[in-house]
Amino acid sequence: MRFIPFPLQKLQRKFCGTSSNKWLRMGVLPVTCKFEKDIQRAILAYLKRLPECFAWKEHGGIYGTAGIPDIICCYKGKFIAFEIKRPTGKLTKIQELTIQRIKDAKGQAYKVTSLEEVKDKLKNLEVNFDENV
Repeated sequence: MRFIPFPLQKLQRKFCGTSSNKWLRMGVLPVTCKFEKDIQRAILAYLKRLPECFAWKEHGGIYGTAGIPDIICCYKGKFIAFEIKRPTGKLTKIQELTIQRIKDAKGQAYKVTSLEEVKDKLKNLEVNFDENV
């Protein structure tokens, strides 16, 4: 990410994820202003509206398991996990290992950076569901 002067960082934190369109039009905030939590909220809201989908946000902490993806869902009987990152974000080694372990167990796990990516992944899964029937 490019360097942002301190006052602009403060504005970015304050207005990002809210009605920042006015600020974006004025050129005050960078277009890549989204935080990971904003992307998570949009994805979770979308998944909760889908029929045949049960989804939740996995909250990390000292009592949780390290490396568990951010959003877990059961979609049409299939276990799917999404690790949410900003477009420039990278998975940690433990996140990569956890995603691989989910795939080894015949579940689906993905690193995604936007709601559109989630929609594409689910659409591809639906095609695979139809082929298996």
